[in-house]
Amino acid sequence: FSVYLFGGRTRLAGGRSVVSGELWRLRVAVPAEEGAGWDPERATAEWSQPAVTPGSKAPPPREGARLIAVGRMLVLMHGWSGTEQTPWLRDCWIFDTRKDRWISVAFADHYPSARYGHTASLIDFRQAIPSLATLTLPKGAPLPGAVEGGAPRMKLTVGAEC
Repeated sequence: FSVYLFGGRTRLAGGRSVVSGELWRLRVAVPAEEGAGWDPERATAEWSQPAVTPGSKAPPPREGARLIAVGRMLVLMHGWSGTEQTPWLRDCWIFDTRKDRWISVAFADHYPSARYGHTASLIDFRQAIPSLATLTLPKGAPLPGAVEGGAPRMKLTVGAEC
């Protein structure tokens, strides 16, 4: 399995801190053994930074945001940019963990105001999201990997930031 970490505040040499836009992945692997259950003593773990697909735009640095896994997609919402000019963010991004690609999502209708330090929870998406809705790219093309492995289908418009 994998665990992802995005953004936050990081401390530099000399004690100064900055808001980060880095994406990190922790891969945890447990060797399979016939008839054996999961044994954390045999697990290996390694941190890496996914090589984001060249040409794809990444979210701006932020802290106080929420990153939620929905199937093999990661949904990043809101946060604080760390600057007084544009302190709170009102955007949504999806990271495709199979293609290592960020997608900016724009909503066509009502969307929560800018915020940071909020909470977000995912309920059992297999029961909560109708199977007829789909994640789509502009002009209705399906979002890669959105349907594979029983992942949810939602109708979103992908484009410029809100």
